[in-house]
Amino acid sequence: MAEPSQAPTTQDTPPTPDVRQQVLTSLPLPRMEMLSEAQVRGAACVWDGRTLTPQTAVDLGPRLKKRLDGEYRWYPRSCRRCVGSKAYTWLFVHAEDCAACKAGPDCPCAIVVRRLLHDSFEGGPAAVELRTTMADAPVLGLPLTDPEPVPGCDDCTRWARQRAMARRSGDVAQVSDCNVRMRRCAH
Repeated sequence: MAEPSQAPTTQDTPPTPDVRQQVLTSLPLPRMEMLSEAQVRGAACVWDGRTLTPQTAVDLGPRLKKRLDGEYRWYPRSCRRCVGSKAYTWLFVHAEDCAACKAGPDCPCAIVVRRLLHDSFEGGPAAVELRTTMADAPVLGLPLTDPEPVPGCDDCTRWARQRAMARRSGDVAQVSDCNVRMRRCAH
């Protein structure tokens, strides 16, 4: 993809709408034959088929399509979630050939992709701020006691030995795994 003709910007300076449109029109789309009527019309996301509203739709820019009697313009749309995901994937391809991306975080296209990712959370940027507030800590009960091996069960006896060795070596994950296996044992 051709590099934007404008000078590099910083994160504090928003890229021009042209750069945003350039990124959106660079995103690869599914083949038109694979889309539903609603996806072709722009009433549903071209990638996941979710129904779009004026608040949730992102215009992906006009695409020129060929047909037997000439060409026509197609105006695909997507949901924010898919745009963020697809733009993030696109950025890896873009960054391979972009001198500005290799030099640092100031590539205008990379800034646009970061904003698209930020906006991709349900509800847009306002919802992200709501979700980043700290919630009350969950109330946890007392930890379960270690299960005792069932007499005569070879599996439980083996796991009890493994648990004892894991506890001596400080491997708490293995201790927990052995406890889970003993609780689920069919005996």
